[in-house]
Amino acid sequence: MVINITINELYLEDSISCDRDYLQITNEKNRVFGKYCGHMTGKTVLVSGKYALIEFHSDSNNQNRGFLMEFSAVVPPCKK
Repeated sequence: MVINITINELYLEDSISCDRDYLQITNEKNRVFGKYCGHMTGKTVLVSGKYALIEFHSDSNNQNRGFLMEFSAVVPPCKK
């Protein structure tokens, strides 16, 4: 099984390198599956491994709504 993470809404401060406000998704081996900032909806991230780590970082410059996520376990897609 893999962890299916759906980012339904993401409203964070935007920056080119996502170094101010960001949401980063890794697994237990510190493999980065994505680092996100700005505004987005409907992003799906599949995380392999035993568990997912969700790191949220924010500075004090701007305030936005934040994020809304859903998690589920799914069968991994077949590799070709």
